[in-house]
Amino acid sequence: MSINYFEDVEIFIDYTLDDVDESWFDENGEVIEGSGLNRQFFPIDRLSVEYARKICSVENSQLVQIAAGEISFIDIMETEESVEDDEWWTRSLDLGVRGAVMAIRAMGGYPVSSCNAGCFVDDPYVHSEKHHPVIGFQGSSDCIRLVEDVARKNGCGLYGPIVGCLVLSTSDIRNFGKFALDLLSHGDGVESTN
Repeated sequence: MSINYFEDVEIFIDYTLDDVDESWFDENGEVIEGSGLNRQFFPIDRLSVEYARKICSVENSQLVQIAAGEISFIDIMETEESVEDDEWWTRSLDLGVRGAVMAIRAMGGYPVSSCNAGCFVDDPYVHSEKHHPVIGFQGSSDCIRLVEDVARKNGCGLYGPIVGCLVLSTSDIRNFGKFALDLLSHGDGVESTN
């Protein structure tokens, strides 16, 4: 298999909703540009569930092909680098976290940072996270509760807050794909107000 599994990682749910930093939000419940963490992402407008599902489907198919040895991570990266289209920005996120990032955003959350932790055997890139794949995000209490429920069902953990954000984690990058599709099955998400 060409996907690393992070065996020594304990997946758990451990956060206090009251400690999530609400200073990220304006009076309308929208995130204030540049607030909190280092905002590694450029602003992502709220996505439609349909568009997020498309991203998830492509990514999940790629992960299945990598795990089966049908294609390599490098092959996917080389192909993506040669494509010029309006979806270039989705490919700026690590393979394996894209779908979950897009699903969180489609459901009203605000992803701010993510890393696949170098989970692909042939991935030559240096990753900031080495312990396990993560997605840092902010969101309303309703959004966070929905993410928690779906995380529990799909082998993902949720902890924090760290710098005002919660962190979605997993020991197997493929769990993020299951998480994303399950999250998107909840329709149009939750309102962005806290």
